[in-house]
Amino acid sequence: MLANLRFRRHRERLYTWLIVLAGLAVALIAAWLARDHSMRQASDGFQREVSARSAAFDASVARHVQMVRSLAAFVATRDQLQATDFRAFVDSMRGGIPGMQAMQWMPVVGAAQRLSFEQAAQSDYANYRLTEQVSLWELVQAHEREQYVPVRLVEPLAGNEPVVGFDALSDPLLADALARAAASGDVVATERLVLVQDDDGVRYGVMLVSAVPGRDGSVRGYVAGVFRIGDLLQAALAGLPPVGLHFSVTDASGPGAERALHVFSDRLTDVGDLLETPFEPHEKSPADALLATHDLRVGDRLWRVYYEAGPGYFAPLPPVPAWAAALVVLLVTAMVTALLLLMQKRAQLLARSSLADGLSGLANRAFCDRMLAAEWDRAIRFGKPLSVVVVDIDHFTDYNAQFGPLAGDDCLRRVGHVLAEVPARSSDFVCRYSGDRFVVILPETPHAGAHALAGRAARAVQALALAHPGRTPEPLVSVSVVAATAQPQRGDSLPGFIGKALELLDSAERGEGNAVLGLSVAAG
Repeated sequence: MLANLRFRRHRERLYTWLIVLAGLAVALIAAWLARDHSMRQASDGFQREVSARSAAFDASVARHVQMVRSLAAFVATRDQLQATDFRAFVDSMRGGIPGMQAMQWMPVVGAAQRLSFEQAAQSDYANYRLTEQVSLWELVQAHEREQYVPVRLVEPLAGNEPVVGFDALSDPLLADALARAAASGDVVATERLVLVQDDDGVRYGVMLVSAVPGRDGSVRGYVAGVFRIGDLLQAALAGLPPVGLHFSVTDASGPGAERALHVFSDRLTDVGDLLETPFEPHEKSPADALLATHDLRVGDRLWRVYYEAGPGYFAPLPPVPAWAAALVVLLVTAMVTALLLLMQKRAQLLARSSLADGLSGLANRAFCDRMLAAEWDRAIRFGKPLSVVVVDIDHFTDYNAQFGPLAGDDCLRRVGHVLAEVPARSSDFVCRYSGDRFVVILPETPHAGAHALAGRAARAVQALALAHPGRTPEPLVSVSVVAATAQPQRGDSLPGFIGKALELLDSAERGEGNAVLGLSVAAG
């Protein structure tokens, strides 16, 4: 009877806990569903706003690119381009193009025509001369070169006087854009430029360049539009209501890290203090964060716009009591932490049991073969040498026969421990290869370095002073060591390379042992 009562109490307690847990689960599921519904509404609205702004950015960039194309077509129809014609055409377009710093005509000038070209240009600009830049703020007379691409005409002139006569070929960044424009036959864009013309401080800009062909098909010159990045981007949003979005714009062209171009918000009017804000991509974000990206083609370059909903973009969710939030966080954290610790512990045990040698504690043969194959492939891919040091305990069979297997196991453990301390780099790898043989893998190590490590290994084992009667000249445990180095090429055989090292080691062990031998092979 007493046993039945105790059983019933335990069962009631169990039911009570199940009910409590079920109630908690239902409450959490209900809260999650409500939150998910709110987030879906916010996300749908966010995506609509992002789509509208992305379309506005695309349209704005297309207008700027088309302006440069139109200017190139206009210049191509004029054999002799007059400053008044150039000014009139630019004035007819500039009203609808925000952020324009300058429109330029840059003809190709040979070294022989330089003097006559400068004299002719002085009819439009007094004291015209070809210049090049020696620092951000200093222009000097251009050095002699076989060819020049100077700024012959610029509109508007006010504020752009420093660029008149500037040779674009003297600037590697601009020269690269000119070469790409000539090769593509279409509008290309430069990397981020620093606009030194601005009186209110340094601002970033972009130059759109198009080549103008001559009648013979060669490049006659180039037209370029210089635009302020901030004005170009923010003007695109002029017809859209502000909703609290933050924008980070980067240049994502080519490999490597993205370069920040502009940071702004559609709720801010003064963004001068944000120009130097470092770009930090949102690789990891909260689950409820509203983020999006848009790839913007600017000529032949790729700009990337990062959108983020700022504070107050959508109405906050109903508040959760502090004690309930804390309880949920503590419970989830405790459960996840315990689960992770258990999984990590099991993973470590499994890894050790499958990849570690139970006697020496070093990596086993299977893991050694895997590492050798990986380093062999890496050496081929990067054209680097690969060295291995193979260690064999001299006459270990005699040692086992004389002292017994337990002493032999202890000898292997002590030798393995000593060898594990010999390498100085974290990339070097020590394993028990088989029986009384050990292997040290030395990535990107030339033969001299491997041979030096082999000598240290032999001396370290001898310093253990393990008695081995019958060995001469000293009755101590010694090792034979082979330092083998290969410069593998595609098609070379890893087993062949290891086989040659083991053959040399066998010949040393069959002799007197206690030797350090070198082997440098082509691996084939």
